[in-house]
Amino acid sequence: DVHCFICLEGGADLLSQGCGCRGGSGFAHAACLETMAASSSSQEDDVQRYLRCATCHQQLMEVVKLLMRRRLWRSRRLSKNKVPRGLAALFLARGLFEESTSPDYRVQKYLHDEATRGLDANHPRRVTSHVELAQVLLKLRRPSDALRLLQAAYPKVICHCGEWELYLASQTMAVVLEDLGRLDQATPFALTAVDMAGRIRDDEARHLATNTYVAILARSGHLHEARTFWTNEIAFWERVYGPDHTYTKRVKRLIETYS
Repeated sequence: DVHCFICLEGGADLLSQGCGCRGGSGFAHAACLETMAASSSSQEDDVQRYLRCATCHQQLMEVVKLLMRRRLWRSRRLSKNKVPRGLAALFLARGLFEESTSPDYRVQKYLHDEATRGLDANHPRRVTSHVELAQVLLKLRRPSDALRLLQAAYPKVICHCGEWELYLASQTMAVVLEDLGRLDQATPFALTAVDMAGRIRDDEARHLATNTYVAILARSGHLHEARTFWTNEIAFWERVYGPDHTYTKRVKRLIETYS
């Protein structure tokens, strides 16, 4: 029988962590996970224990992911230390955004305000917060509002943030402009996102960025360029992961779309 890897007891309230653990070792009670996280002696490790499996150290997924982020925020929202409180707010905001097709903008704005409270206007976390709120607006089908927020944040991203933040801002800007039908303006942002995704060596980011760029090319009528770009991409994915990997197969399907 499946049992909690912490207390070694079963029950109908067992949750799968969705991590890399196999068999019954990936199941636990929510209360046991919270107790384990709260008992950590290291502040940084304490936060991570709400986000990652204590055994395999992969991110918690599925139902338990958002549940633990809610409990992290509940345990930190009254803290006088702005660092753990801000991180808790940020992780909950991201969890709610990922899990909802129609996120509550007021809740997102509140959590992002908490995450950046006391930070300088040019602090990378504050600047990135504006980009993430723009993503919320885009998800709510408010691209014009998202664009206004991005236009104010993008120069600060260039001046005060790193490559990952520049990828995020450029990718979001490209998607917003594509949604508004401003394809010529979207193209340079999409190219910047592709470049930054390659620099940060994030495969999922690279896939999202290249997909956006090719979609913009195709919508602009540049089908030959789109096919050429994807053909070059398939060589990269096959070299890195092989012909049977999920990424490789996904790219091959996209090439067929533009054939």
